[in-house]
Amino acid sequence: MNPQLLNESEFPLVYYKRETLFGDAAKKSVVLPDVKKLPDILPSTTSKTITNQIEDQSIEKLDDDEFLRQFETCTLTNWSHKTHVRMTWIYLTRDGRRTGVNKIFDGIKNFIANSDTARKTTFHFTMTYFWIQMIDLAIAQSPKDLTFEEFLRQNPQLMN
Repeated sequence: MNPQLLNESEFPLVYYKRETLFGDAAKKSVVLPDVKKLPDILPSTTSKTITNQIEDQSIEKLDDDEFLRQFETCTLTNWSHKTHVRMTWIYLTRDGRRTGVNKIFDGIKNFIANSDTARKTTFHFTMTYFWIQMIDLAIAQSPKDLTFEEFLRQNPQLMN
């Protein structure tokens, strides 16, 4: 639990029932609070600014299968934050958290090692894990069957 979300009188059980917090589902994926909504975390820029960034940074108009094929074969021509978010979103929504996380870590390491596009970047485990957590939480809070662009519009904080 993020310590910034708690003060000395609040504990995780303020947000979750005990059986939810310690249940099997919580051990496998993100489980949303069932007692009280978590506090909102506001991005430092406005949603309108972030929405403009989403549109301005648009990567090639590849469908998800082609995007993933190019990522896995290290032929993507763009390696940006949005590319990371999209790749993570695809793996988590298609493969689930357990398999998806491994594919994300292995895929990024492979892409950095074998792609001219990512030649000057490095792999950072903690930052990658942080973004997996943020994206997985946004997936859990979003309607199913969204396109990636729709997902970003509903979760502009992911572009911050």
